Amino acid sequence: MLVLGRKMNLTQRRICECLQANPGRVSSEVAKTLRMTVQETERSVQQLIEAGYLKHGRRLKKGKTLRLTGKAFPPSYELIAPKLRREQAISAGFNALIPAMRAMVDVRREGV
Repeated sequence: MLVLGRKMNLTQRRICECLQANPGRVSSEVAKTLRMTVQETERSVQQLIEAGYLKHGRRLKKGKTLRLTGKAFPPSYELIAPKLRREQAISAGFNALIPAMRAMVDVRREGV
């Protein structure tokens, strides 16, 4: 799914998922729920509106409510899984590397 000529990022996906679970929220409430800054949320919300994923609803004292347009968006777990796999691969590499380095240090000490 493209947003303004590029793929939807994790923040944008999380905003859509938050509004799917809690329709009618304003940007500040979405930011608080997702533990993000209001500025970061506003920037992503504006991009999502321009791409046709979100639209403004009623105006309240807190701001304009946000609603999904019904346009399909990809789930956030599609982005989280590759990152998790990468972190696991790095961790496995370090788990193999550290004992090997320790063995080389021990061999060097015994040889001196």
